[in-house]
Amino acid sequence: MTRILVADDHPFFRMGVDAVLQMGGHEVVAMTSDGDATLDAIERENPEIVLLDVRMPGRDGISTLQHLRKRGDNRAVIILTVEVSDDQLL
Repeated sequence: MTRILVADDHPFFRMGVDAVLQMGGHEVVAMTSDGDATLDAIERENPEIVLLDVRMPGRDGISTLQHLRKRGDNRAVIILTVEVSDDQLL
């Protein structure tokens, strides 16, 4: 069972992703709606994979990912977005 954190500011989307992942046999260990809460949940829950929305209030997904990498955290991160500009691409 893969331990996954879902970070997205839309509650309906988080709940849908949670349901799909659980049907697939995965464990959603936390759901967050902003980057700071995501960083706290990563420390607390130690997920194997983070599903991370690009656009969230406060610390966005790109800043959150940059923070993880700067501190040497190389866990798998899957970026979620419905739109992204060229300057946001990694």
